[in-house]
Order: sequence, then structure tokens, then C-alpha cells
Amino acid sequence: MVFINMEMIHTRVSERVGQQEQYQLTDEEIDRYNENGYLKLESVFDESELEALRAENDTLIQNADTGTDHGSAPIKTSDHLFKSGVWARAIQDPRITVPMTQLIGPNVELDHTTGRKWMPAETAEIEQHDLHQDRVFYSHSAETFINAIVYLDDFPEDEGGMRFIPGSHLDGDLEHVDGEKGPQLPETSHSFDETIGVPANAGDVILFHINVVHGTQVARQSDPGTITWVIYNDPAYGSEQAGVMVAGSRP
Repeated sequence: MVFINMEMIHTRVSERVGQQEQYQLTDEEIDRYNENGYLKLESVFDESELEALRAENDTLIQNADTGTDHGSAPIKTSDHLFKSGVWARAIQDPRITVPMTQLIGPNVELDHTTGRKWMPAETAEIEQHDLHQDRVFYSHSAETFINAIVYLDDFPEDEGGMRFIPGSHLDGDLEHVDGEKGPQLPETSHSFDETIGVPANAGDVILFHINVVHGTQVARQSDPGTITWVIYNDPAYGSEQAGVMVAGSRP
């Protein structure tokens, strides 16, 4: 006979429900995301968690054998879920996935991850990453795709902080042109003067819509700066290749 401890099951279910409520976005935060196309979650990860994530990130870079001469280009890593237990837990952490279920729906899958580490620039010159929508880099334009940037270091406005044009995600897919660093919006249609800077501290997470217009000032003048992009989606849309489910189930 198999004995089922119903009290223990009830306790665990209650804890999970309480956890869900603890990490839920407020109605005001949801409205702000829907209106602007982006939302910053402050102090999601504490310093001890950040130390572990930074150490794992450095290990991923070493294992990738990315070399040493990168100039102003960031050092890139990918597939964090499959290469690191620490990152796998962070990617599936309810502090991120619960808000995702509120913005995307009950079923949420991980599409992919990309880590980027910038070294300090040799000069104080600020280099802009031209304005664009991230959907231009994908073979789809599903409205349910959301980028989550996990900040492992501080990113002030003038050292890599993101800049957004609030509400631009409501304009749909915009026509891009070929720029020096890849696809960009024509300078005649969008300007950095329209953007709002969103600086972030280590431990913050910025969520933003795949169609919101954004860009950055990327030069690091002091310490190295590391972020990891984690892209989530409703599994009913988007990529043909199935991703890992982090909430709900695949239809």
C-alpha cells in the first residue's frame, strides 16, 4: 500500500500559491508595461546570487574559448539553461516567470539566451547602438515575445544603459535598413532624442516587448559590464523549434 501524505501535499501547494502571489506584478505595473512596452523589476537577485551568476558566466566564457582581442565588441555566450545549473535556476526563477505568466499568459517557454560582457573602453568616446526592434533579428514577429535582461553589473545611462521610445511597440513591425552594425531604423523616422534612459543596477531585470524601439550607449569607461538576455514566449506562437517550458504546459 502506498501512503500519500495529503497534509504535506497541501502544505507544498499552499507554499507555491503564496509564492505566486508574492512575485506577481501589480495592476499598475502591468498597465505601465502595456503602455510603454518595457518594465524594470528592481533588485530581483541579491548580491550572493549575483556572485554565483557572475562566476558561472565567466566559466561559460572560458569554456567557449572566445579569445582575448574583442576591441569594443562584447564577449558573447549562449545556451545558459543547458550549460549551467545556476543559470538554469535563475532562468526558471518565479521572480521572473510569475510576471511572465501575467504578461504572456499561463504557458511560457524559454526561446533562447544570450550573454554579453563588455570590457572598459580605451577611450571615453560613447558609441551608440542604433535604434531598432528586436523582432528584426527573428524569423517571426509574435507579439508575445518578451526579452528579460538580467543585469550582473550596474549599467548607468551613459555606460550601456538601455534607452526606449515609450509606446513604440504599438506601432507594429517597422521597416529597417542595413546599418553599420546590422539592421536599424532609418534616422529620418526615429531619433535618440525621443528615447528615455532606463539605467539599471546589478540584480535588476528589465522586461521589454519584441517590438519596442530601443538602443544603447555601449562604451564602458570603468569596470566590465555583463548582462544576460533571456527571451520568453507563448509556445503557441513563434519559433518552430520547441523551447523549454518554464510555466504551464505546451498546447
